[in-house]
Amino acid sequence: MRKLPDFIKAYMTHTEDQEAPEIFHFWTALGILAAAVRRNLWIDRGYYKLFPNLYVIFVAESGKLRKSTAQEYGVDQILREIPGLKIYTERMTMEGIIDQMDRVNIVNGKMQRDACVFIFAPELVMLLPGDEISRKVMAFMTSTYMGKDKYGYLTKGGDELKLENVLVNFLGATAPDWLETLSEDVAKGGFLARIVFVTAAKRRKAIAWPEPQRTKVQINELVGDLQHISSLNGEMKPTPEFRKTFADWYERDVPQHDDPRVQGFRERQHDLAIRIAMLLSIAKADDLVLQEEEFHLAVSILKDIEDFVPQALSHIATSQHSRDSERVLGQIKRKAGKMTYTEILRANSWKLSSQEVQEVLKSLEDRQEIHFVRQGRTLTYVLGPKP
Repeated sequence: MRKLPDFIKAYMTHTEDQEAPEIFHFWTALGILAAAVRRNLWIDRGYYKLFPNLYVIFVAESGKLRKSTAQEYGVDQILREIPGLKIYTERMTMEGIIDQMDRVNIVNGKMQRDACVFIFAPELVMLLPGDEISRKVMAFMTSTYMGKDKYGYLTKGGDELKLENVLVNFLGATAPDWLETLSEDVAKGGFLARIVFVTAAKRRKAIAWPEPQRTKVQINELVGDLQHISSLNGEMKPTPEFRKTFADWYERDVPQHDDPRVQGFRERQHDLAIRIAMLLSIAKADDLVLQEEEFHLAVSILKDIEDFVPQALSHIATSQHSRDSERVLGQIKRKAGKMTYTEILRANSWKLSSQEVQEVLKSLEDRQEIHFVRQGRTLTYVLGPKP
């Protein structure tokens, strides 16, 4: 029996006095919901079943936005209370993940056998350092993203290990530096096109002595409701209004992007929108019905993160000058769209000489990403082309 009218809204209330941006807590709530239901829920997409699993990575400089703290609270305090859930947090190796997925759990005295796993990486560089083993793991996660009824894995000893009912959920956090370690073939391989990248400009607020909002929403209420949601099982059904609205949105032309990696993310947005709508639905009700309003909300959520995808992917297999340009552009955006030359110089003195800063600014001007305004001896750089 549920105690809360909406798990996500209740979770947001419970964490409102934690410093991390709201968007981090929101995607943590979605991530733990997806992990809790595993393959229990799906929607019929004609030629395949669509499960509401997610691959999510928070991107922010270390310590700046409390990204790991936001994730760890939801996972450690709430998600780990779900019986039978397989959580993998070790250094990622194929053997380790497969071993975790192959384990049999006893839940309420009954044997539960599936190959669903939640991979949790609050410090992504520790679990996926970018070596050959990491590339194999990312290839595996790419191939199992949609779920597989059966999956065969050849062990080092030459034996074939057969998994059934495979599904992976993934929640991680990293600084931009990790993205810079990835080769372009990793990006082109499709792994990053399946990732939801989430970021924010600043912390929500500074809180010297944070406390969860226990007086408004008790953590045991969140745990109890998530346990209840994890027991839901069956096919989710869209209403006729949902189907029509989705069809109208799906059949529109997807704007082409110059970067094929970004285009890969856009081409998968239709399934991601349905996944989000499924999670929004089960956060509130047990009827397994997808309403039109949930689809509209899912699309607006996608719009909130879409602009960051090109910025995140720009760190991969690009020149140092390109990465410097993206960093400076991000600094200007976070400063309400304008910074003086002196401020930019100071913010990048650890990395760039004054001449290199000038070259970056000139490049951004040529691309019409910024323009400058001179007032006396002060030179200010402003987002957007010159009016």
